[in-house]
Amino acid sequence: MTNPVTGRPRGGLAALSAAQITSWGLLYYSLPVAVTPISQDTGWSPTAITAALSAGLIVSAVAGIRVGRILDANGPRTVMTAGSVIGVVALLLVAWSPSLPVFFTAWIIAGFAQSAVLYPPAFAVITRWYGTDRVGPLTTLTLVGGLASTVFAPLVVALIDGLGWRGGYVVMAGVLAVITVPLHALFLNGRWSDDAGSQSAAVSKAEVRQVTRTPKFIILQIAMAMATFTLFAVTINMSSTGFRRGSFSWFPKQPRVQSRTG
Repeated sequence: MTNPVTGRPRGGLAALSAAQITSWGLLYYSLPVAVTPISQDTGWSPTAITAALSAGLIVSAVAGIRVGRILDANGPRTVMTAGSVIGVVALLLVAWSPSLPVFFTAWIIAGFAQSAVLYPPAFAVITRWYGTDRVGPLTTLTLVGGLASTVFAPLVVALIDGLGWRGGYVVMAGVLAVITVPLHALFLNGRWSDDAGSQSAAVSKAEVRQVTRTPKFIILQIAMAMATFTLFAVTINMSSTGFRRGSFSWFPKQPRVQSRTG
């Protein structure tokens, strides 16, 4: 199933793209469109509910450093499959949450899952698979992932309308399990091939530090952080506003797709 020359599994890009759109749709975009019904049912403030997602994103950023090292050393299959399983557990805990602290805990756990299944590890996998030919596959992956809100926001709303937000999240956990766990387990490398590993080893820790400590790199990261903060703040508010007005479906896709292709 794996190309012996490139170390790239056949069907890997399609599988990874399907896993990305599902993971983004359920582990990120599901909450913005569910804020209003959750708040109405529990009495928790919308600010507190979205703060839980923010806490998870912070955890994702911090955990992503360790995830990257594990992926680089051991290959993507174990870490990304485990991330999917953790995501399933997190969504089930979201559905069960009897209190706001438990709800926060659920999204913090989801943050660990996000660090292992969203764009950063997927980009690392694509870079290993395609090397200097990675631009096209990376573009494909980001465009597919960028449609996550367009595909899943209406589905999440339909689930919540039919089953309530708790029942909806149980179904979402099942969808995440059925789609992403087998895709990650079957289509990702268990271990990197010798050729792929040698490509990574070519860049030493000293060379990485030499780049990351330059003023240009630091300024770039600050600018990207500010841009991302603005982008996602708008996305969350547009999603919840659209939910209330019944015209949500196209809003979030615009900034995400543009941010990846611009």
